[in-house]
Amino acid sequence: MSTNRERILRTIVATPGLTDGEIRAVTGVEPHQQVNQICRSLEREGLVRRTGGIHGKIVNLPTAVGERPQVLDGQQTGGSSSDVAAKSSTRHQPARVHSTEHDKPPLDWPEPATTMVIIPCSGRKLRALGGSAAGPSVAERLPEQLSSDLLDARRRVAPLAHVDEYEKMPAVQRYVGGFYEMSSSAIRSARSPIAILSGGYGLLLPLEPIGWYDRAFSLADWPKGLLQRCLVAFAQEARVEQVVAFCARSTSYASLVRSTPWSREGIAARLVYPVVGAGNGAQAIVPRALGRAVTRYLARVDVGQDDGAHKMAVEEL
Repeated sequence: MSTNRERILRTIVATPGLTDGEIRAVTGVEPHQQVNQICRSLEREGLVRRTGGIHGKIVNLPTAVGERPQVLDGQQTGGSSSDVAAKSSTRHQPARVHSTEHDKPPLDWPEPATTMVIIPCSGRKLRALGGSAAGPSVAERLPEQLSSDLLDARRRVAPLAHVDEYEKMPAVQRYVGGFYEMSSSAIRSARSPIAILSGGYGLLLPLEPIGWYDRAFSLADWPKGLLQRCLVAFAQEARVEQVVAFCARSTSYASLVRSTPWSREGIAARLVYPVVGAGNGAQAIVPRALGRAVTRYLARVDVGQDDGAHKMAVEEL
């Protein structure tokens, strides 16, 4: 069985740029203080570099090859970086989701790089001005007419959502709720195309510049079928054959994902959600559980692993 130190080191190598809190979410190592102590110890050994991230929080990066001894599972070796990568990859198989609700067998998930990931926006948003360099809009990756339809719909929704675009910042930085506390670093460094479902903008890319707004996501705000067409077109433009959506089961986000004609377009789609009972702080638990699952999936760690987190269920669409 791997030690906490080994689990943390492998996670940092697999997903550079995670904060101590995100490493805790991915690995299940508790408490937070233990994760911090192990990361500091790895830094002293020259295996990890700790530096300021986009939100001013300390993030963990593997040190460059040649700067450190090659260490895996607590053993120093003289192996090359490719040797270490090969060993690491054998331990990071594509994520599996166990459907505890439907008692389905584990699923063989494709590589994140070949899959489009769909995630929700956040009710909590950063009010501060400024931000890091932003990326393109999803409208730039859609067919011309569909892009125009989405932008027109955004203009109609803007007054309802109280959109304030005095100064914009990347969506992944604007959103600061529990989901993004768990997953923002993994999202920024992901190789997968990622689509965010947004109450104020409909559909977004993680680095797309957006203003502040206050509107829960509702399908009724958007022209019938528009967001479904946008999702399919974006998946086709990204040339993926698989879609994985991380959304709470009984939400408008999930309704949109379910109503999108994935199978008709030859795209395999799955909805992943946490198995959490009603009450008992579910509104706070579910976003963090989803953020944890996204981070684990992008890091190629078993989403369904029993490490003290909530189990995740899967719905094939």
